[in-house]
Amino acid sequence: MDLDCHTTIAIAQGILLERYRISPAEATRLIADLARADGLSLADEADWLILTRWPLP
Repeated sequence: MDLDCHTTIAIAQGILLERYRISPAEATRLIADLARADGLSLADEADWLILTRWPLP
C-alpha cells in the first residue's frame, strides 16, 4: 500500500482516537512526540503505528 503522508497520518490519528478516546489534536501531538522520541518523521511514525495496529500477513 502506497499512501501519501497526509493519509498515513490521518489513519494513525484514527487508530489513536479509537484506542485512547482522545481528540484529533491530542492524537497529532502524540504522534509528533513519539516521532521526536524515536528520531522519525511524522509520516514514518504514523506508518509504524499503522503497521503495529494492522500487521501485514
